[in-house]
Amino acid sequence: MPSATAYSRRSEANREHLVNAAAALFWTKGYAATSLADIARRSGVPLGNVYYYFKTKAAIAEAVGQLLQDQTRDALDDISAEHGDAPARLAALFALFGAANSARTRSGCPIASAARNFAGQVPEAAKLAGGAFTLMSNWIAANLTSAGRTEAQAQNQADDWLAQWQGGITLAHALQDQALLDRITDRLISEAGALKAQAC
Repeated sequence: MPSATAYSRRSEANREHLVNAAAALFWTKGYAATSLADIARRSGVPLGNVYYYFKTKAAIAEAVGQLLQDQTRDALDDISAEHGDAPARLAALFALFGAANSARTRSGCPIASAARNFAGQVPEAAKLAGGAFTLMSNWIAANLTSAGRTEAQAQNQADDWLAQWQGGITLAHALQDQALLDRITDRLISEAGALKAQAC
């Protein structure tokens, strides 16, 4: 008989598999078109067991919204730990954006897709997903402030940069043109470099 610790680990792993599977399916198929059976099949968790972890698809959507926030926070924390100054951190974030350009061109932005798809049926999940953008905006603004911008200038610039990135994803996805998105992320990296030059 497995120990309580082993059972707890397996239970947590199953829940994680379900949430990751749902996140991928909601991104590529949409919330409405994804069934619990689809999620169970992709996760490898038997359909009958899904209800042990989540009573409804809406509950899974909320877990996905939280996952998107957690992944964003972890990525920002990693960049902050690995890079010593604000311009380098900002450039690293934009490089991270650029590394995902192929997937974003193919399927759009998973955060924006979740916030949009959840909004009508699971508003709390939409709010959680959209919170990932708030985390990014605040983080960018904080780094710009530390590089010498006023708080108002920093927040405006952060929102402008995120809007450029998201607009680029929307166009690249609609046109299936990754080069368009590559140009935008390359420009954001260059603008972070120019910020470094100004700081010097």
